[in-house]
Amino acid sequence: MLAGAAPDAGPDIGIGEDVGTPWRGGWRLFLIPPHPATMEAEKEVRYMAVIGIPVDASLRLVVQVGTDQAGNPVLRNRTYNRVKPEAANDEVFQVAQALAGLMADQVVEVRRQDQRTLAEA
Repeated sequence: MLAGAAPDAGPDIGIGEDVGTPWRGGWRLFLIPPHPATMEAEKEVRYMAVIGIPVDASLRLVVQVGTDQAGNPVLRNRTYNRVKPEAANDEVFQVAQALAGLMADQVVEVRRQDQRTLAEA
């Protein structure tokens, strides 16, 4: 018998030391309250203002270079660095389409990867 568990208690929820214990006909749940220091630290993190400063971006084209023996596609990444972080997504996609027109392999997917430095506001 756990501390705080009454022998004839029903399926109510109480404060205890375990996440659960069986009783006649079901489970009795015990909730462990968070430590006050943890709650205070979480409050500080929740209300901190953070901004992301664009640093760099890259364009990645996933191309199919062939198929394996089982007939599954073989994919490779072609990465183009030094993309302007402030460039609009439609502009980057137009560049990807232009590059795809110059490739012998089929472009399967276009990805944009942005890197940002996080700082407090």
